[in-house]
Amino acid sequence: MDTKQEIIALLHAFPGQEEGNLEQLDEVAAAAVSLRQDGELDAALFSVFERYPDEDGYGVYWSILHGLEARGDYESGLLASVRRKPSVFAATMLNRLCNTGHDTCCGVATLDLLIEISRSADASEETKRTAAGFVELH
Repeated sequence: MDTKQEIIALLHAFPGQEEGNLEQLDEVAAAAVSLRQDGELDAALFSVFERYPDEDGYGVYWSILHGLEARGDYESGLLASVRRKPSVFAATMLNRLCNTGHDTCCGVATLDLLIEISRSADASEETKRTAAGFVELH
């Protein structure tokens, strides 16, 4: 990947796990998280989760999650993603924050965000179930 804008364009163009090139997505995601934190890049990464909230990219979406966590400083992007379109992976990331002792995400209680997702009219049924399951664990 040459430029940030090319990476963003490729992330936004990804057509989902059934139609998309998952190997390319994995490479693009790795390139994105290798760069310094950037709100526009993070929004493009989270957009994959938002557009395909119940998919896992046959494991590739986990690469996005792990890449964001390894790079750090993704919480504002996570909160914005939850507010735009909740997804299974956003709920999973919030749960992982809870599990590592982070009670808040950008000043909002992580547990409250999980409850919000579990009740959201914008969330898929799978996303709601996933978030509700995490709420029960805490």
